[in-house]
Amino acid sequence: MLYGLTFRMEELGYLTPKEAAEELDYHPVHIYRLLRRGIFPNAKKFGSSWGIPADDVRHIKVQQTDGGRYYPPEDE
Repeated sequence: MLYGLTFRMEELGYLTPKEAAEELDYHPVHIYRLLRRGIFPNAKKFGSSWGIPADDVRHIKVQQTDGGRYYPPEDE
């Protein structure tokens, strides 16, 4: 059923963590770390799966620095 869920998320403009990882050239585990830190502020849960807005991924991609990696600000 994951395929159907992925298709619907894509229609709504969301990417799966795996798709976001491929787009940003990150490991999927790193995407989950960024989700926990709130780096994707508009991410939503669809059942047990995360949906990350394509706009949020593009925003990170534009901000990537230091050898192609995005380093979010440290927690205060």
